[in-house]
Amino acid sequence: MFLVLLNLAGIGMAFWRMMYGPSAEILTVCVSLIWVLYNMIILGGAVAVSVEARQIREAHRVEIAMPAAIARIDGHMLPCTLRDYSDGGVGVELREAAALTENEPVHLLLRRGQQEFSFPCYVQRVFGRRAGIRLHQLSTEQHIEFIQCTFARADTWALWQDGFPEDKPVQSLADIMLLGFKGYLRLAEYGPPQLRQLFTLLTGLVSWLASLLPKNISVRQQA
Repeated sequence: MFLVLLNLAGIGMAFWRMMYGPSAEILTVCVSLIWVLYNMIILGGAVAVSVEARQIREAHRVEIAMPAAIARIDGHMLPCTLRDYSDGGVGVELREAAALTENEPVHLLLRRGQQEFSFPCYVQRVFGRRAGIRLHQLSTEQHIEFIQCTFARADTWALWQDGFPEDKPVQSLADIMLLGFKGYLRLAEYGPPQLRQLFTLLTGLVSWLASLLPKNISVRQQA
């Protein structure tokens, strides 16, 4: 909070300096102003992250894109893509939505080289074409085989990198700026009562400036 107020004071001094200071220093003041604005974005992002609810997982989850299959009790096979896995379960993406039901017992089929392994599971949750599968009562041998099919695979890191989206620096910068703005919205909502009005005016000004930016208009083509 104190750093945010110092940077706000710095912005005010920068505009005062550009109006009443020597003209030869305007470029230096502009560079300093850009640095202060960058600091404001980072501080806003720090505030936004600090108020997020802490997420605790029982086991570390690794994102990946790997072919797999689900075997139902009635014998039907459902091809799927393994999207993430942990020591206690996996997340899969099916070809069709609502192909599984919650708490349904199934078997997860994974391949390692030319060998195929089956692991008893049950469906923990379903959302669209994605489902969370929980491993159920694996024996020691099955647990070792599951580790070999996931964490210990020779191509794990190659598949893990394939799951990464393409880098988009401009989009990433926009996401950071949006996160910083959300931080100041939180300050306007939960900050000290004496400063809420200040942050409300600040976020309102930024919202107004953002509304002046050009926006893409989607044009629907009519046949």
